[in-house]
Formats: sequence, C-alpha cells, structure tokens
Amino acid sequence: MTGDEEQQTFQPLYVPELNEFFGWAMQVRHEVVRKEPERVGAVIDAVRHDCYLYALPVPALVEKIFEMIGMRAKPSAGGLITRQLIARLGGVNRARVFKIPEVRRLLKTFGPTHAFTKAASLSIIGGRDERNPNAKFSDHEQLFMEPRDHRNGINTLNGLSSSRRPE
Repeated sequence: MTGDEEQQTFQPLYVPELNEFFGWAMQVRHEVVRKEPERVGAVIDAVRHDCYLYALPVPALVEKIFEMIGMRAKPSAGGLITRQLIARLGGVNRARVFKIPEVRRLLKTFGPTHAFTKAASLSIIGGRDERNPNAKFSDHEQLFMEPRDHRNGINTLNGLSSSRRPE
C-alpha cells in the first residue's frame, strides 16, 4: 500500500454507491475494491496470493461526493496555494509556524510565489511590528514544530524530554 499523508487516504467514507469510483481510484479495476462498514475490501481470484491498492486521493473523493448531489467542487486559488504551502512545509503539522504573526507578515510581504533571502526573512520575523509593538519573537518559545506527547513533555520524534514545559 502506498500513499501521502494528508492528500490521500486508505480510510474512505462508507458510501457503497462509490464502490466503482473506489475501485478505479484505488486499484484500476473497478470490480476489485469495495468499501465495507469498517474497512476496504478487495475481491480477488482464488489463485492470486496478493493484491495492491493505491491510496485514494482526498480531493478526488470530495469532488465525487459533491458530484453525487449535483454540485461541482474544485479547489479555489487560495486552496491550491494553501495545499502547495503545506506540501512545501512537509505537512499540516509543520504549518504551526504560522502561529507567529511575523511569519504571516513575511508571506504577505513577499507572496507565495516569490523567493526571499534568509537575511530578509530574519529582518521581518525578528523586527518590530508597528501594529503590535510589544510583540517579540521570544513570545513563541513554547511553540514546538515537531509532534510531542503533551501529557509528559516528550518529543515523539526522538524520545527526548522537553527542557521547558508550559506553566
């Protein structure tokens, strides 16, 4: 089985009317795949010993669901930019960096398609915000980019204890 993190799934909704779509999208043969209440089923010949499945593209699934009710759904320009930005950051969890107002200002200053230097980004991120003069980068020391076990302060990527815990 293969698939990306946020844009693909092996857990589609239980909508039996979409079985043919699931088959074409996940296996290339529509009669092989069917969605069951708590799993995806594969119907194969008795002499076969294996089967492959592709991950189901979530955007295609959303479009198909809207199509079933007579509506057309396509990502907006902003949605496409957001998808590209999340992919470049390495996943939706890495987008936590946008909790820092100066990082959002950096994106507004340069836009999503223009390159900028490290010096320019540090100047904006580390600089003063005239709309919020009391804000400083140290306000975000408790913002962690990697997943953590919030109950005991352990970084789940490398098993190290966090040296600082929220008060």
